[in-house]
Amino acid sequence: MKRLIGYDHLHAGDNPQALQIMKVSAQAYPDSPIPYEGLAEAYLALGEKRMARDNARNGIKNACQQILKQLNAPL
Repeated sequence: MKRLIGYDHLHAGDNPQALQIMKVSAQAYPDSPIPYEGLAEAYLALGEKRMARDNARNGIKNACQQILKQLNAPL
């Protein structure tokens, strides 16, 4: 839910507020890949490419770990 509110702010051009909301979402769900996608988009909208890239990578890493767990494959 927080992530959706963050996207509302992002689409309205309120990028700093969107970033703060996305950060709360990532803190609440640190093992999920989804909040990191939102963080990456918020950082990108603010022109912070390095932070956008780092958060996108975190999201990919978390997604892959979830898939490997479902497959009972070693991490």
